[in-house]
Amino acid sequence: MSNLDKTPRRIVASDIAVLREKLGVTAVDMDWIRGTKKRTFRLTGTGDQLSQVIVSPVDSMIYRYLDRFSEDYPLPAMPDVRDLLARTKAAWPEQRIPWRQGYFSLIIGCQDLTVRTWVSGTCNVSLPVSRLMYLLDQCLKLTNSTTNGLELYLALVEREAISRGFGSLYALLDQGNWGSSENSEHNPERLKESIIDVVKELCGLSSIDALWLMGYHQAPTKKHNQNKVIADPTTALFYRVLHSYPNLDFVPVMPTIGDPMVPDSSSVIGALLSSGIDDALKRLSGEGIKTPKGINGRKFGLLLGCSFMMGYSWTHPSYRTENMSNTTLRLAYLLVNAIKKRGVQGFLDYYEVLQDEVLSRGRDMDEFWNMGWPEWRGVKSVETLAPASESTA
Repeated sequence: MSNLDKTPRRIVASDIAVLREKLGVTAVDMDWIRGTKKRTFRLTGTGDQLSQVIVSPVDSMIYRYLDRFSEDYPLPAMPDVRDLLARTKAAWPEQRIPWRQGYFSLIIGCQDLTVRTWVSGTCNVSLPVSRLMYLLDQCLKLTNSTTNGLELYLALVEREAISRGFGSLYALLDQGNWGSSENSEHNPERLKESIIDVVKELCGLSSIDALWLMGYHQAPTKKHNQNKVIADPTTALFYRVLHSYPNLDFVPVMPTIGDPMVPDSSSVIGALLSSGIDDALKRLSGEGIKTPKGINGRKFGLLLGCSFMMGYSWTHPSYRTENMSNTTLRLAYLLVNAIKKRGVQGFLDYYEVLQDEVLSRGRDMDEFWNMGWPEWRGVKSVETLAPASESTA
């Protein structure tokens, strides 16, 4: 049973800390799930800090949904080091360069001895390294009768090595580390931090997507550093691979809002229309659960943890704009994905989470569909909202 299952109470920071452990993910992953790296709460600290309520309905619903339906967690798992090492060895061009285990960590941008610490478990794989391992894994999967995925990857490693003063890939492997005696900072082939913005545009990434993709807590670049070379080999290799093969980008694609007049199952409105939402609402109503006659216009905003006005601005023909926040898009993604995977049942699963969130805020569903969400902006204490004893009534 999940930490919040069937418990319509307010979500606090400690619930998110438990969810993070349950999913086995990092703080960077959790920031992506919210669509922002700015937090008003902490995932570690004293009892008082961990009891801080999550005030935003959108934030709270994201965590509540993933706690109940963790199988819908949207981010891909990073590859297992030992498995990836074995598959890299199997694909290695043995006739050209006889294999050594240390080559594995070298082509990931680290020293040759580092692989031993990964395999033994004495050193954890950092987030940037795990992201590059993921791209290596995807390159290996490109192998077919006409393409050798590892050779594609090694060609990019060689380009990076040459830009740093090595004569060839073999020269790098022979030395055993990325330190070069030649001053290569002024080599025009060195990647500069401007490549980050190029890759963002190629892959259609938001800033929070780019931070998660590379495993950073903070932006690796600022506007005035665009001409600065990328010192870290792992980071440089990562952007070389994505620049050459942007289709390997592994950030989930967020849905558009959609148009009621042009149904598209990949959009939020299209997914709702394709799910048989009217039948789902009738089914819920038959079970005694208060529902609106339909979810459109103003009520569309309530469904996604926002206001009547936001729903109106998203769907009204005269005012329709693609202005969902990153956080709202994450919640919309979970809804669309649930419908794609489970049809009507996916919508019902989402509605169950919505209902628990509404009840936890001291408002029944009839009041909710008529009055909207209780005001939460500026509220910092759960005691000034609905007490848990009232919310479960």
